[in-house]
Amino acid sequence: RLRGAAVAALACVLIAVCLARPAPGGAGVVFLDVGQGSASVFWDGKGGVAACDCGTSGREVASCLWSLGFSRLDALFLSHPNRDHDGGVEWLVRNVPVGTVVVGEVYRTAPGWARRQAALEAEGVRVREMAAGDRFRMPGGSRVSALYPARGGTDGIDSNDASLVLLWGASARWGAILWPGDLEPEGVVAWRSLWRDRPGVRAGVVALPHHGEGGEGILEWVAGFSPRLAVASAAEGFASEDLLEGLRDAGVEVLGTWEGGAVVLKE
Repeated sequence: RLRGAAVAALACVLIAVCLARPAPGGAGVVFLDVGQGSASVFWDGKGGVAACDCGTSGREVASCLWSLGFSRLDALFLSHPNRDHDGGVEWLVRNVPVGTVVVGEVYRTAPGWARRQAALEAEGVRVREMAAGDRFRMPGGSRVSALYPARGGTDGIDSNDASLVLLWGASARWGAILWPGDLEPEGVVAWRSLWRDRPGVRAGVVALPHHGEGGEGILEWVAGFSPRLAVASAAEGFASEDLLEGLRDAGVEVLGTWEGGAVVLKE
């Protein structure tokens, strides 16, 4: 179990806000505290910077970027059309230059998305769809891979279970990072069907699906990635204690954004 000095070796630090500093030279990620929501900023140390979800306002993402010394986003990945994940996208693109907004197919039928997409494109933002097997190449050369859902595989599925699951592996120090959006038990079943005959995925850091709510099969699914660290992006009291304790019992360090304002990993 990773405790004390081992956590320090992972370079995990809880902070109330992103501390002002120049843009880091190595790769890093900040899991932001946006209340009951999700937003992360990550950079590859070679010139590429992106975000995965942006909470309800987008302001925390912008503040974090500016305090780290970044002035733009190469990409903003939106896991699925829920306000606690994508509500801040319009504000963010009006206040921070964003190259590409990446979404999954679930957005095609999301209420109001056509209008929202038009607003993004009016700001000069490219909108791109990704599905399992697609990759986005950051300017620095690192790649964000879509692992789920399969192309054409979101029909009749709840938007949570159609979340775009992303993997980014720019750091040799703490391995790949997995963002599963709000995937719930039904989505885990669909994931297993998709990956049944494929090599297993490994991730050193896993953002807990649906803010750590848990549910049937979630503990086993998360543990199956063999993570060293799991991060719950949620308001205090939301994440399932059974899930958190189960992961700790499996030797996984667990941190929550509500504990100190953000979870920061950096090289």
